[in-house]
Amino acid sequence: MFKFFKYYVSIFALLILTISCGYKVLDKSHLLNFKLEGFDAGGDNKLNFLIKNNLQKIFKNNEGNERIFLKMKTTKEKGIKEKNDNNQITKYQIKVSTSVVINNLISGTKRNLNFLVDGSYDVSNNHSTTINNQNNLEKNLAKEIADLIIKELILKNNDN
Repeated sequence: MFKFFKYYVSIFALLILTISCGYKVLDKSHLLNFKLEGFDAGGDNKLNFLIKNNLQKIFKNNEGNERIFLKMKTTKEKGIKEKNDNNQITKYQIKVSTSVVINNLISGTKRNLNFLVDGSYDVSNNHSTTINNQNNLEKNLAKEIADLIIKELILKNNDN
């Protein structure tokens, strides 16, 4: 009995030692070799404001070698996702489409990127709760688009 216990403890210890193989979470802050010089936005003003704030938080203290100017157009489509048996709306769906043109001011290159994200929110009995659900979803979608823009900037920069 003691032999089996010793065997299992040694296997467990061996697994713990071999599983922690030294991989680190990638810190993307040093990969951002950009400075955001300007931002031009068209379309849905609220979403553009939220995306712009998310991007400015990321580029806040960044003094990179490459200067970029972002021009984007955002559209929002709100539709009904679900209805109940009484034909009352229970969920709305929001689709956000963003077209981004990235101008590298030093090299003069332009890149066009298109993103489409969507999400849904529940309709509540209180109108204020429904509005809060919609605002939270729009904030989450804007953050997702900003993260996608950053990811594409890092990937395209590391490819060159």
